[in-house]
Amino acid sequence: MKQIGKIAAAHGVNGDITIAHYITNTNKIKDIDVLMIEVWSNSFIPFFIEEIDSITHDSFLVKFEEINSREEAKKFINKNVYLYDENLLQTHSQSEWEYLIHFT
Repeated sequence: MKQIGKIAAAHGVNGDITIAHYITNTNKIKDIDVLMIEVWSNSFIPFFIEEIDSITHDSFLVKFEEINSREEAKKFINKNVYLYDENLLQTHSQSEWEYLIHFT
């Protein structure tokens, strides 16, 4: 499994979620059917994607089949997001961004 980002915010009232990501080939995001969310430590729960929208270089908006309200979506804020198929998407290596630690 490969970590691709973190849930940043709930969006709207229908359970949409904003995911902050570090994916380099964002054109392949639309090919994803399921994402794994680390709900508890080392528990990777699959969530099936209903729709992916608003893809930018650092975030995208996703609607999961299982999450249908803003209140439900808020429970997942700051949870890590993983992709089961490591070869589908490419991510920035962590060392590329280490220079930003403690940046002010």
